[in-house]
Amino acid sequence: MSWRAALTILALVLGLATAPSTADAQRVPGVPRIGYLVLSPLVDPPSEERKAFLEGLQALGYVAGRNITIEYRSAAWNRELLPDLAAELVDLKVDIIVAIPGAVEAAREATKTIPIVVPAANDPVESGLVASLARPEGNITGTAVEAASAGQGSVSQSLPRRSALEPAL
Repeated sequence: MSWRAALTILALVLGLATAPSTADAQRVPGVPRIGYLVLSPLVDPPSEERKAFLEGLQALGYVAGRNITIEYRSAAWNRELLPDLAAELVDLKVDIIVAIPGAVEAAREATKTIPIVVPAANDPVESGLVASLARPEGNITGTAVEAASAGQGSVSQSLPRRSALEPAL
């Protein structure tokens, strides 16, 4: 699956997340919350993966801090922290978890209901992330090979705009 497909799935889930919810009184109504779980440290400027992720969201019309909240959790190379960090994201009632390879198993163990998107997975079936591409089962909702290696061009050129995914009001 390409970055386009994975981010389209993400956009659809986020569209569902904007529906009224009573899940968390501290949430800003209509603002989806993404959990971003990574083994490596978060650095500035962002890694290529995080940069592509943010550009993909922007191409869909989402801007962090404005109309979407991103809850970042980094284990800073300490794998032992990943289960607790994943549990934190579940406790925050995020709408979706983006789990970078290395952190996927912790996310999967922390929740069976919150959708998990895994960017940059080379072969999700071979790696055991999904049962099959046709019927992935579980809550792993999308995986992707980086757009450049799949010949997809840039993420921003291949994603639909947020307005195209939202139902007319």
